[in-house]
Amino acid sequence: MNELTLSRKIIAFTLLSSLFLAAIGIVGWSHYSDLSKKTALAGESNGLLMQIDELEKWHFDWMIGIWKETGSGQLNDTNMDANAQACDLIKWLSSPERGKTSRTYPGLGKLFDKLEQSHLTLNQSVIKIKAQLASQQEEADRELAVLWENIHHDAAEVRDVLIEIKKAGMTQYAGAESDLQHTNAAYKSQLLTLLILFLLLNAGAGILLAFYGKKTRTGMRGPQDSNSAEAFLIDENGISVQNAGLSQDGGEAPKNRFSLYKETIESLARGDFSTAEPAHSFSDPFAKSLCDLQNTLNRFLNEMERAKTAMLSGNGTRHADSSQLPGRYNTALDNLNDVHRAFDSSFHEIQSVMEKVAAGDLSIRLKAGSRELNGELKQSLNKAIATLDSKCRNMSESVDEVVGAASGMSDRCKHCVTDTSEQARFLDEISRGLHEMATMTKQNTSTAQEAQKVADATKGTARTGVDNMNDLSHAMEKIKNSSDETSKIVKTIDEIAFQTNLLALNAAVEAARAGEAGKGFAVVAEEVRNLAMRSAEAARETARLIENSVQNAEQGVMLNEKVLASLEEMNAQVNQVSEMMAEITEASRQQSEGILQIGEAVEQINQMSQCDSVNSAESSKSTQALIQKSETLRESLCSYRIKRSPVSGQQQVQRQTQEIKKEMARPVASQKTENKPELDPKKIIPFDDEGDQDKLFSSHNKSVLNEF
Repeated sequence: MNELTLSRKIIAFTLLSSLFLAAIGIVGWSHYSDLSKKTALAGESNGLLMQIDELEKWHFDWMIGIWKETGSGQLNDTNMDANAQACDLIKWLSSPERGKTSRTYPGLGKLFDKLEQSHLTLNQSVIKIKAQLASQQEEADRELAVLWENIHHDAAEVRDVLIEIKKAGMTQYAGAESDLQHTNAAYKSQLLTLLILFLLLNAGAGILLAFYGKKTRTGMRGPQDSNSAEAFLIDENGISVQNAGLSQDGGEAPKNRFSLYKETIESLARGDFSTAEPAHSFSDPFAKSLCDLQNTLNRFLNEMERAKTAMLSGNGTRHADSSQLPGRYNTALDNLNDVHRAFDSSFHEIQSVMEKVAAGDLSIRLKAGSRELNGELKQSLNKAIATLDSKCRNMSESVDEVVGAASGMSDRCKHCVTDTSEQARFLDEISRGLHEMATMTKQNTSTAQEAQKVADATKGTARTGVDNMNDLSHAMEKIKNSSDETSKIVKTIDEIAFQTNLLALNAAVEAARAGEAGKGFAVVAEEVRNLAMRSAEAARETARLIENSVQNAEQGVMLNEKVLASLEEMNAQVNQVSEMMAEITEASRQQSEGILQIGEAVEQINQMSQCDSVNSAESSKSTQALIQKSETLRESLCSYRIKRSPVSGQQQVQRQTQEIKKEMARPVASQKTENKPELDPKKIIPFDDEGDQDKLFSSHNKSVLNEF
């Protein structure tokens, strides 16, 4: 190294400086390219977050549309299939943009597949529930409840997948931003270190060249002290050491001193400023210059260290003191202070804007240029503020819609409570009527059982009467036969009377022939004749009476047969009445049991109606609490100054409220039941104390029972 000429050393220092500058440029360009890529990645991550927010908004708008459509009840087959696929989220998942995002962020590909599957399942459930709403069938209510449960489950699954995607995007953005910050800080530190080393190298090279150049023209000998005999010959060919002999005190040779100078300069070039041997060991000007260089570099580095400490601690008023340093060192510290002030001013501007944002002003923006200091950071903050402004605006509109919907729900709950109370009142009246009907049915059953007993007794009596009439018929038949026999005897008596009358006539004739002798016999014959005439008359009267008796007996037999037939018919009717009374008793028992079951069912329905009323009241209270919470959230959002859309959420809420009021103005089922006549069980089954059971089976009461 000592044998090199001065020109070659200058060329070597120049080449070394150029190489060092090229290294700094290459490192700086590499760092700048890497920083640009990571800045672009952070911007893409921010764009991904905004895109995920847009996807979430599309899904939320679609769900609101589905709710409005199903709530209005205006559905048909045409718009059902169209609206089921009208979600912009499904359109985006089917677009090439989804594939590009999946390739850029491979971790989101599976989440997008899961989101697409969940959303398709949700679409199928929406199509089914719309079909059930459009069918208007009786079984639709049960299937509708199941489909609503599926929709809630699928919507919750889609929301969870969106939250996972959003978390992944937030993680990606946070990682990119953190990586960008760490990379920026590391690159600043590396560039600053390289700059300091370059300045130190140039400073050392300048000092050496100034020192050797001072000796080039004069050819002077190197400085000598009183204790040494060495000399330095500095010419245009370089530096050479001429040994003039040993020092008077037996010290080291000049060559060793030059080696010590060389080691000191090399230590300074390596950044080791702790070596101070030349100043303490030798008193020549070169050693003093090296000591001054070392002190200057130490002061320079100490000021830079203090400036760095102040910058890292956030103290913007503490800068490097350049007044104690000469020349380019002073300029370098002034430039560093200018950079510090520029960073401090930029960060103060960012701090001021963020304080206003924290105070609620989301309309403020940072002035950011593409070539301005921290311009990309300001642009990213402006995007973040714009995203927060959009979120707050959407949240404010959503809160207004929630308040409107909650108000409508509260009105529905109040109407539901009123309707449920009316239903409970009607059910209570029906239950009381059923209890009275059950009581009267029991009475009817008891009366029917008593009537069955009477019918059984009447049946026995009728059987006895039939038997007695049979006996009477046999007796009348015997009386008729006796009358016939008596009629024959009377006929015989009549014939005897006729013969006696003939004999009396013959005797009278014979007495007349006898004259006076036959007068007494004629009187006897006359009396016999009179007796025969009276006997014939009595026989004829007896025959007439017997004939009347026979006729009366025949009439009695005929009447007996009629009475017997009537008794047989009455006996059959009594048997039929007995069977009917048994059926009535069984029917009354079954009816009593059925009415008791109906009463229990009505009582359960009444309890369920009361539970529904309580639940509706609780729902109304919960809705009121939701409205209060929404109002609180709205008041909190009102503290933020945001950019409003042309159609505010409040106007949308007013329109929705008017639609809900129009829908609530429609007649409900409870209003239809108010015009129905009140059912009186006593009018349905008009029993009295005298046992008019035939009224139970009248056509009017049967129709009333069928209506009931």
